[in-house]
Order: sequence, then structure tokens, then C-alpha cells
Amino acid sequence: IREGCYKGGAKSQTYSMNIKSMEHTEQESFQQTTECKEIAKLRYKIEAKNSELKQGYGYELAWEYKVPQ
Repeated sequence: IREGCYKGGAKSQTYSMNIKSMEHTEQESFQQTTECKEIAKLRYKIEAKNSELKQGYGYELAWEYKVPQ
């Protein structure tokens, strides 16, 4: 496993590996499905409308935020 992790000539050697939680693993597998890819194709429309609201109408910040109790 060490091959490719250590860089030659470095003053110190470190080894790290990512440990993904179950949620990350599930999300990663969902992103490979055709359903997710179809949703991603439509996302640009939503982002364009959000941009219009923020820039064109000044909805950059919320005026008031109440925490539900």
C-alpha cells in the first residue's frame, strides 16, 4: 500500500487513507446511477433561477431567520 504514497526526497514520510462513512459510500454509489445523472442534467435550470433571484432582485441574504422550536 505504501508504494506511490511516499515522495522521494521529502523530509518526512506520512501515510494516510480515507475512511468513508456509510452515508458517503451510499451517496457515491447513488451518483453513479442514471437517476442521479438525469437530475444533474436539470440542475442548471434551478441554479440559473437562483442566480437571477440573487443578482437581479437582491435576495442575497435572508432578512430574518427563526429557528423552529
